[in-house]
Amino acid sequence: MDPRGNYVGEIGSATDEEIVIRDLDLSLVRQVRDDWQFYRDRRPDTYGPIIAP
Repeated sequence: MDPRGNYVGEIGSATDEEIVIRDLDLSLVRQVRDDWQFYRDRRPDTYGPIIAP
């Protein structure tokens, strides 16, 4: 799947284990990251209470 959720080639087997290798369009990855910007507003310094055992 590409970063937008579209299939970009053959789909693996539904019954057998497989390794599927695909080339990625890195310009599309960059574009989607720029559009959504999930990581821009991350605040890892506030994760402590959430991830503490």
